[in-house]
Amino acid sequence: MPEPVTTDVIVLRKTPYGDSRAIITGISPNHGQVGFMVPNPLPGSRSSFPHLDLFRLVTISYRPSGGKLHTCQDADLLQDFSALTRTYASFQAACWLAKFTLANVLPETAHPHYFHALTIALGRLAAASVPPVSVLTGASVAFLFEEGWLDAVQQSEQVMEQCRQLLLMSAGAPPPRLTPSCWEQLFAWACQLLAQAECMVPQSS
Repeated sequence: MPEPVTTDVIVLRKTPYGDSRAIITGISPNHGQVGFMVPNPLPGSRSSFPHLDLFRLVTISYRPSGGKLHTCQDADLLQDFSALTRTYASFQAACWLAKFTLANVLPETAHPHYFHALTIALGRLAAASVPPVSVLTGASVAFLFEEGWLDAVQQSEQVMEQCRQLLLMSAGAPPPRLTPSCWEQLFAWACQLLAQAECMVPQSS
């Protein structure tokens, strides 16, 4: 029988399965995309895993099943980003990040840098402290960096300095002071690079 695994997970999707269960899907820094089958009690009843909901960072202990869905044994809340739903623009950005992440991060692939950037991004969206388009740009550049698509040989010094500033932002540094139109252009540029890397890029609303 496989040994239990304990890892941090950002919950990005919750899908009802039948009348009493749900499928939780998210991203782990060391194990890539992970999925769990958990009880989904009726409204008003007590949940075995109350923290397993959208846009939460949790520590999960589970037993690998050998398939796509694992058996969750315990879950502890680390951070709750659900406040991002209070602002429609922040919620839209979080949905974009969830769709992008689940479409492009494969199971059993380590993504520690992007996982950290996603944690910073969701925290900023929850606090409404940074324009959503800048959050999306930073997370996109972090993904490109970790996948090896920001090659200094292929980019000019000016573009590489731009990427360095965006990577620092995605890791938690204050964002550069740019106009909204400039951020829109940077996000479009990042999406173009993602498309060239054959990533699935969600449509922006």
